[in-house]
Amino acid sequence: EKIFEAMGCLEEHKVPYATFMLQGEAENWWKFVKPTLAAPGGVIPWNAFKDKFLDNYFPRDLRKRKAREFLDL
Repeated sequence: EKIFEAMGCLEEHKVPYATFMLQGEAENWWKFVKPTLAAPGGVIPWNAFKDKFLDNYFPRDLRKRKAREFLDL
């Protein structure tokens, strides 16, 4: 998200830019998930993509555990 801010990236461009970078299994995952996230007008909201991506590749319970580990340092 930091790069999007630095580039002045419009909200509607974030998902296409991010998904362009996906490769291999992640790219296949995206092809499967994309139709389920499309909003009216075909634009996929960044938060919807981000939530789905994180849930698949960095589940909430793992994020919470890593946050606790970090705080316990």
